[in-house]
Amino acid sequence: MPYTDYTTKVDNPTRQHNIMVIVGNGFDIQALSDLDVRGDTKYTSFYYFLKSRSFNTDNLIYAQMSKLEADGAENWSDVEGAIDQLNRAGTPVAAITDAMHEIQSEFATFLDQLVTPSTLTQLNDQTVAYKMTLASLMEFLGDLGAPVEYSRMSLPAIADIGDIYNFLFINFNYTSLLDNYLYLDKTQFVPHPYIHSDRQTDFHPNPRGHNVTLLGPRTKCERQDFSAATYLATDIIHPHGTQSTPRSLLFGIDPREGDKSGRELSKPYWAQNEREYADLFPDTDLFIIFGTSLGSTDRWWWHNILATVQREGAQRPDILIYWYDDIGTATPASVQARLIEASGLAATDELCQAVTAHVRIILYDNTTPRAFLNTNPDRIPHWIHPNNQAKP
Repeated sequence: MPYTDYTTKVDNPTRQHNIMVIVGNGFDIQALSDLDVRGDTKYTSFYYFLKSRSFNTDNLIYAQMSKLEADGAENWSDVEGAIDQLNRAGTPVAAITDAMHEIQSEFATFLDQLVTPSTLTQLNDQTVAYKMTLASLMEFLGDLGAPVEYSRMSLPAIADIGDIYNFLFINFNYTSLLDNYLYLDKTQFVPHPYIHSDRQTDFHPNPRGHNVTLLGPRTKCERQDFSAATYLATDIIHPHGTQSTPRSLLFGIDPREGDKSGRELSKPYWAQNEREYADLFPDTDLFIIFGTSLGSTDRWWWHNILATVQREGAQRPDILIYWYDDIGTATPASVQARLIEASGLAATDELCQAVTAHVRIILYDNTTPRAFLNTNPDRIPHWIHPNNQAKP
């Protein structure tokens, strides 16, 4: 699955930026909270949902979660963690698979009660009213509040009029909340707004007005009010299945090398990651990771992303991680270290230096104004460019 080459589809492109965005459960949790929906999509909530329905106590995964809860284990409610532990304990794969199928069906029912047509309509109306989609895609560089972090990004030094911003969203969630949020509706987006140009949108390369020296062809920042007429393309895929097709929901692990039996429980195997998505990484200019825990069950993705910052003889991409930190204990260094650990790669000096150079961390909580994937109209940043925000 290569990126679509849009340079052959528009009149006068400058360059195409391929941006891969990996979105985890943090987005769904945030969206439901901002819509005042009672409940969330956390595994803990799912466990209590099962309990309330007098779910089959003989189900191996459910029983493992119950045992871990009783033992006071950390992350006791993690369905995929329970699958991993059962596999490590030598539980027959066929028995784990049977339990997964039962869990799969119940999880679809659980989601149906949370993400209803009414919920999607609410999100739809709010996103359109505040032009959140366009602000998210065209203003995200403003989320880098620290001038030094902004200056280390490659994009500000090469962003130009006529560029193509090609976003590919890898939605780890099973719901369509993100799909709804990203849809380019008639209110926010006009495919051909100008008479003499086929450019569509206004990208804002320096929303905060940082005055720093950039590392690239352009060493001087654009002024704060500058916007570049550009092209926008978006696509979204669900590698782990969708709520509307219960049997597509993938729960599983990323087996360690040599674990032959683990293939039956492997998410990368059943999602056909190598065949479908491996070709994307060498052509990605920017990775954005949002709302994920950087867990080992998605190791395949973290491994491939970090492998790109080690490659020789090519421009190394930037990695932008949005990390939810409501208790204030995370640091950029701790999140970078977590990414390395989750990737399964050896933490060599070379890799650590590459991560420090190319991985930028945005720490945020529920009170932080943010452009990218923001679903709270009370937390829209003041620096959003007028062309990318709702009219007063």
